[in-house]
Amino acid sequence: MQQDENTDIQNDNYRFSNSDRMRYTLAETICELNRIRAQFVPNATFGDPIWDMVLTLYTSEYFDRSTTISNLSETCGIPHSVATRCISYLLGQEAIFENTSRSNKETMPYLVTDGTKTAVGCWLDNCISNSQMDLAT
Repeated sequence: MQQDENTDIQNDNYRFSNSDRMRYTLAETICELNRIRAQFVPNATFGDPIWDMVLTLYTSEYFDRSTTISNLSETCGIPHSVATRCISYLLGQEAIFENTSRSNKETMPYLVTDGTKTAVGCWLDNCISNSQMDLAT
């Protein structure tokens, strides 16, 4: 990824604004906090592995990270079989799609749809807005 004088981030195919960067960083932070939480309380099930998978897939293009099932399994801290079921479910819900681009299909076989990007982005914007309101009071 490259950064230009407007502080926008650009990778080979996409241009990201400062708002995009804030959203992707928040989503990445949520995923990281979920992984840390699992270290403190390893046998508890706090959330839905599909949601962790969506956030991980959402951030993958921005941070240029692999979306193979093995990598997603490791990143989300879930068994390979659970990751496979999550991917199948998300494909069936049309929340993600199979990447057909020859340039990165091997490392990024699954990507989120534009609709998923928009929905997750709106949810993250709401989180950011609410956190700023909470900080202001």
